[in-house]
Amino acid sequence: MLTLSASATDTAKLHMPSVAGSSQPRWGHCREDAPEVGATPSTSAGSSSCVSGWSKASSRSIADSCSDTDSSRPGSIVGDNQHAARLQDASLLACFLELSGSVCLGRRGADLVLRGIRMLRLCGYPRQDICCVLAHASAYFSAVFESVGVDMDNEEAGNVLVLLMYIAHSYVNDETCPLKLWHKHLFRNYCTVKTLDLAITRLLELRGYMLRLSDRDLARRMDHLAGSLPAGVL
Repeated sequence: MLTLSASATDTAKLHMPSVAGSSQPRWGHCREDAPEVGATPSTSAGSSSCVSGWSKASSRSIADSCSDTDSSRPGSIVGDNQHAARLQDASLLACFLELSGSVCLGRRGADLVLRGIRMLRLCGYPRQDICCVLAHASAYFSAVFESVGVDMDNEEAGNVLVLLMYIAHSYVNDETCPLKLWHKHLFRNYCTVKTLDLAITRLLELRGYMLRLSDRDLARRMDHLAGSLPAGVL
């Protein structure tokens, strides 16, 4: 079971050596002083329950609860286009979850994945690059789920999806946001960077360190993601 916990005991459960992450951000727009990428909505009584058949409407309700925090910085969408950008994020979320096997997420897990998508957008990555990241991450999730899915709760599934996004991002993008920034904006109040390091190593092991997709599989996933966006976006 992949447990992302701030405690030393839970960290030790992974029984994996730490992998040193990049110490300096190579992508100019991903700065340590960047604004927060939306806030996690308050947890309601049913926030941890399974969300099956995740729809675009469900995603949009979460998208509307978070707003871009700095419309003036490079890579963000400004003015009247902010709402359209959030809806595109929500559409990609719904499609990503479908490609991941209609993974069961609660509201908190879905919000975390949505914030991960938004972070990549605010860092200036074009939609095509983001779709490529999501295409790879959705394929990686199937291997992980086959191994530990029975022990994965709703919130943990969201954590795993975001970490697989990080792995895919590091694989497909030449210039990347280092792990410490993913931790700052998405996991700061949940666990340590070291814990994320250990979990990523474990996920790579479950994937057999195989990150490349076949051309056919990648094209199928990219087409599905592209189809969730308005014409002309990609």
